[in-house]
Amino acid sequence: MRFFLILTIFIMSAFSFASSSEVRPTLNLPFTTEENYDGYLFIWYTFKVAGIEIPHIRTAEIPVSKNFKRVKKPDEFIIAWWPNYAVLLTEKTKTSYASLIPEGLTTLEELESLRGKAAFYEYIENEK
Repeated sequence: MRFFLILTIFIMSAFSFASSSEVRPTLNLPFTTEENYDGYLFIWYTFKVAGIEIPHIRTAEIPVSKNFKRVKKPDEFIIAWWPNYAVLLTEKTKTSYASLIPEGLTTLEELESLRGKAAFYEYIENEK
């Protein structure tokens, strides 16, 4: 699972993140910015492109979902969660964690300065 997520994020981050006033995010995604209002649709799509099916839920449902487990610390491929927004952490930097969002790269530090302290959740692959 980890390999496919790494490959997917690498490919997605290779796209140009040109500034745009369009309604669609700059990555040419199959959904609008409004549809991704809480960030989870982009997380779901990233997993889907990597060939991993995760539940299609809202960000607010992550803490009560049986598919996610709260973890104490951030790490790569962990979801940083706030009640109304979530991002997938993609790599560790010297001082923080990077996150690929539809608008480009950002850091956990930048997001926490805007949204407050995040909680962290790991996707748990349930057996079928």
